[in-house]
Amino acid sequence: METSRVARRVDRIVATLPDIMKSVAMSRIHSGGRARHDLTFNQYQALRLIHGFQSCSVNQLAAGLRIAQSTTSQLVDRLVKAGLVARELHPKDRRRMVIALSRRGRSMMEMRTQSLRKSYLRLFSLLSDEDQSRLETAFVEFFEIAKKIEQKLQGTEKRP
Repeated sequence: METSRVARRVDRIVATLPDIMKSVAMSRIHSGGRARHDLTFNQYQALRLIHGFQSCSVNQLAAGLRIAQSTTSQLVDRLVKAGLVARELHPKDRRRMVIALSRRGRSMMEMRTQSLRKSYLRLFSLLSDEDQSRLETAFVEFFEIAKKIEQKLQGTEKRP
C-alpha cells in the first residue's frame, strides 16, 4: 500500500512538473538575464557557486557541481574565455590556482539577481496576498525537502 501511494505521488509530480516549467510566468522569469549571456545550466550553476565561495579550487567547484574534475576544468576554461571567471594564484600558496568571478562575472550575476527579483515581483503582483504566501511557503518547503534528499544521497554515496 505504501508503494502505491508513493507511485501516485510520483505520477502526479511527473504529470505536473513539465506544465509548471513551461508555464508563461515561469519561462519569463527564468529566461531573464541568462539568455543574454548564452550560458548553459551548468555554467550558470558554476557561476553561482563561485560567487558563493568568492574563490575556490576547481576541485571544490567540481564537488559543488557534482561533476567530474575534468569536466569542471573544461567548464572553467569556457567561463574564463567568456571573461566571466579569472584564474588567480592562491593568496596563501602561490603554487595553487583558485578561480573567482571577474568584474564582468560579478556584474552579470548582480544583473541576473536583479532580473529574477524584478520578474518575481511582477509575478507576485498578479497574486493575492494569500497566494503569494502559499507560493513562498511552497518554495521554502521544496528547498528544505531538497536539502534532506541531498543529505540522504550523500550518506548513501559514502557507503562502500
